[in-house]
Amino acid sequence: MTNKFVTEDKITSPIGRLSWVYIHTEDPKQKEGDLAKYKLTIMLPKNAEALKSLGLNPKQNKAILAEVAAFKIEFDAEAMVVAEAKFKKKAKASRWNPMLDGDEMTETWDGNANFYIIRTKSKFQPTVIDKHKKPIETDDDPDGLYSGCWARIHLSLYPYDVDGNKGVAAGLGSFVKKIANDEAFTGGGNVDDAFDDDVDDELDIDDAEFDNEDLDEDDDDDLI
Repeated sequence: MTNKFVTEDKITSPIGRLSWVYIHTEDPKQKEGDLAKYKLTIMLPKNAEALKSLGLNPKQNKAILAEVAAFKIEFDAEAMVVAEAKFKKKAKASRWNPMLDGDEMTETWDGNANFYIIRTKSKFQPTVIDKHKKPIETDDDPDGLYSGCWARIHLSLYPYDVDGNKGVAAGLGSFVKKIANDEAFTGGGNVDDAFDDDVDDELDIDDAEFDNEDLDEDDDDDLI
C-alpha cells in the first residue's frame, strides 16, 4: 500500500488547528541555550465537534476526518519504525509515539478535547505560505500564522535518548501552509511541491478571511 502522508523525505499532515505558535515571534518561555526556538502544536480533529468552529458542511467534515484517520495509521506505523530502528525492540509504550490523545489532556487545557495533539519544534525557521503560496511573515491574526488558525505542516520523526529518557519526537519541517482563519487562542525545499493544492482548493475554505457564508450551500458542488 502506498502511503499518502508519509514518504521518505517528509511527513505532510492533514488539516489541523494550530496552538502554541512561535514561528515569527519568540517563545517568552524559551530556555537559554535551546536552539529549537521555532515551535507549534498541531491539533488534528478526531470528530465533527472538533471541526464545528469552521462551519463546514457534512461532506467536508467527513473528508477531513477520513484524512486524519488515514494519517494516524501511517504516522503510528512510522513512529514504530523510527523507534525500533533506534532502540532495537518492539515499541509498545505510548512514549514511542508523539501523537497524543487530547481527550486525556483536558486537565492541562480543556481545548485539547476532540483532537489528537502533536507538538513540533525546530532550530530552522520554516517557510509559511497561504493557500495561494503567498508568503506569511507574521504570527499576528488574522493575516498571520497564529494560535487558533488551521493549517497543514511538514514534520519529521526522530528518536531521542537524553539522560535515560527515550522516545520518539516530532520535528517541525520546512513548510507550513495556512488554510483558514478561526478564533484566536489566547494565553528548505520547493513550495510548488510542498502540498497538494488540489485537495485544499476543493475544500473551498477561505484562508484569508474565513466566513461560513463563503462555503457553497450545495454539497454537490464540493468534492467532499
